[in-house]
Amino acid sequence: MNEWDRDNLNFILSVDEREFEAWLSQLSKEDVIYALELFARHRNELVVAEMELLESAEELDCTEALSFINRVKEKL
Repeated sequence: MNEWDRDNLNFILSVDEREFEAWLSQLSKEDVIYALELFARHRNELVVAEMELLESAEELDCTEALSFINRVKEKL
């Protein structure tokens, strides 16, 4: 995720309820799709981070799975 996308995600995640409602009221269909893509990318990043933590904590070999996930992330 690039810096622009990260800033947008952080905005969405950090606004209060009033700001969120105002933001929602002006969204286009494309904006909704973009926001959902940001959430999906963020979720994928969290899954990868979790796998890396598990691998280091339990000495699991997730190399192949992480390689696959990184290839998929590059295509998003």
